[in-house]
This record gives sequence, structure tokens and C-alpha cells, in this order.
Amino acid sequence: MPETTTPATEPATKQAHTVDEAMRALNLSRQSLYDEINSGRLASYKYGSRRFVPVQAEIEWIGRMVADGGITTASRRAEKQAQRAAAE
Repeated sequence: MPETTTPATEPATKQAHTVDEAMRALNLSRQSLYDEINSGRLASYKYGSRRFVPVQAEIEWIGRMVADGGITTASRRAEKQAQRAAAE
């Protein structure tokens, strides 16, 4: 009797990335990724203790970076100073 096999199915497309996957996808360091998340520029969510970044949020973030010319170190520094001043 011939062996029956099931047809190969394509893997489902991921809808969200882990932090490590998002770091690789966006070419950002962990700190830069969390800076973008904490500033509200990059959406994310937690499921249990794990944080995920929706792929659509990554696509939108890239679009904004291209349109805005990116985020420079100086603009990040100025933003952090403004946050510290607001906290005092």
C-alpha cells in the first residue's frame, strides 16, 4: 500500500515580530528600538512577558523615516533632554 502524505503548506506570514526580530528587520540596536517604542513612534504590544512589534507598524515606521529624513542622534538627544526637563 502506498504511503500517504499530506501536501506541503506554506507557512503563515508573521503578523508581528519579537524584539530581536524587529531589531534585525529595522537594523536597530535594542536601545534604539526601545527608544522608538517608548517615544510612541513605533507601536508594540506585550503578550505575557514578551513584547511584539506588529509588521504593519514596522512598515509604517519605515515610511515615516523615509518621509522625515530619519531620526538623527541630535534629535534624539534633544527629545531626551525635553523629557527630562518635563519630568523635573
